[in-house]
Amino acid sequence: MIKTNFPKTDEEAKKYGGFLQHKGVFCKTFIAVNLEESVNNINNFLIKNRYKPVPVEFLDSDMSYEDDVISISPHGYKEEFVLFIKDSKSLNQTMESLIDFRDKRDWEQFHNSKDLALAISIEASELLEIFLWKDNEDVDYDKLEEELADVLSYSLLLVNKHNLDINEIISKKIAKNNEKYPVSKAKGKATKYNKL
Repeated sequence: MIKTNFPKTDEEAKKYGGFLQHKGVFCKTFIAVNLEESVNNINNFLIKNRYKPVPVEFLDSDMSYEDDVISISPHGYKEEFVLFIKDSKSLNQTMESLIDFRDKRDWEQFHNSKDLALAISIEASELLEIFLWKDNEDVDYDKLEEELADVLSYSLLLVNKHNLDINEIISKKIAKNNEKYPVSKAKGKATKYNKL
């Protein structure tokens, strides 16, 4: 996954200097004059695309490295590596399933920005309703799951409509909130930022 916009075609993958080996796997080859340069090139690419850097000790060996999303294998010469980035199950496949469900019913025509925003608000009200007249944590978990799914589904459809990057927009908001709510002033308090 490159951010939440994983390339779906070879043309999209080429923008990142790689290609799609098969559905859900982006491939990019790194060739350098020495191991140190390989480490730097791979990790700079990963960091730029919001991934954790690869442990340096891996590239000092002949072993392949792999985690849930990224794998790297030596290829050919000692300084040549192939990076594989897998489309993570989580959000991308959920989004695809949601879009597929919508498109099979020809509902996109109804999903303008205003109505999607209204739907989020209405479903959020239904989420609130399951807590009405109850203690703070007294909740029917089946209903909680169902109402949360509705809120999230309409939110994802609005994200998709405007081709937004979920990681990016949340990261931006966290950065803004870090400025509004510095730990030194906000820790342990529920006070609004302009009253801290």
